[in-house]
Amino acid sequence: MAENICTVVVNDWVNDLYKHLVLDAPATALTARPGQFFHLLCPAAGSDTPFLRRPMSVYRVDSANRRVEFLYKVIGAGTRGIATLAPGDRFDILGPIGTGFTLDPSWRHIVVLARGVGLATLAPLADLARHHDIGLSAILSARSPGLVMSTDLFRSHGGEVITVTDSEGTSAVNNVEAMLVRLI
Repeated sequence: MAENICTVVVNDWVNDLYKHLVLDAPATALTARPGQFFHLLCPAAGSDTPFLRRPMSVYRVDSANRRVEFLYKVIGAGTRGIATLAPGDRFDILGPIGTGFTLDPSWRHIVVLARGVGLATLAPLADLARHHDIGLSAILSARSPGLVMSTDLFRSHGGEVITVTDSEGTSAVNNVEAMLVRLI
């Protein structure tokens, strides 16, 4: 774990609620493994002055291009501050922290299930599965179709992608459970 001073490359809206933050990062940050996270030092924004760092799961690590990425929902003082970051701004992230995921190379297939920004934690797991030639099915959930994120990312890892939403009535627990049972 280390304090990493990064440079903002991109901080763009994905949809009405979520943003995608891409940072140029030092080597220590690039060691992050799937399932690990960083504590982000949120800048002040307007009358918001966040006191504590915000824990945030790694969405993607691109070592070749020195990039660490986060997917976040703009909801409170901390994330409103992060949302103000612009390309070229400096940003302090502490980590990586946590044990991270492991995959048994003998596994043939995994299923990931996530809703909203929770899928940020599972995106690196999809990359790890691809690296180990493990098949992937992803069930992505959201309130409405416009809020479903990262379908292209999971498909790019060779995954079968199933989307479920509240507005379409497909995200009910019994429906998702039946999907999981079918996939297992």
